[in-house]
Amino acid sequence: MAIPDRFGENATAEVIAFIIWGLVNAICCFFIVKQNPKSIWYVPLIINAYFILPAIFEDNSWKDWLFLCGTLVLSIIASIIGARIGKRTTKEADPAETR
Repeated sequence: MAIPDRFGENATAEVIAFIIWGLVNAICCFFIVKQNPKSIWYVPLIINAYFILPAIFEDNSWKDWLFLCGTLVLSIIASIIGARIGKRTTKEADPAETR
């Protein structure tokens, strides 16, 4: 999970891979929560568990914490947006819920 301290050719590729991974996590959170808006409470934590658990047990630098928190915040924001869109489309699709 460590982001290298030296900014060389491999470090840049690794940072880009982490950014892409964070964006994929956020997109997945959006679509999962859009489909089931009640899952907003646990989807960001489950999707990011791969990073949260090692962060608790490893000695991390500030760059690692920045990546972890950024990915988690991005996933939470995407989940909130997905839940709002999902609730709106669910109410429009099911007229029985609006009664």
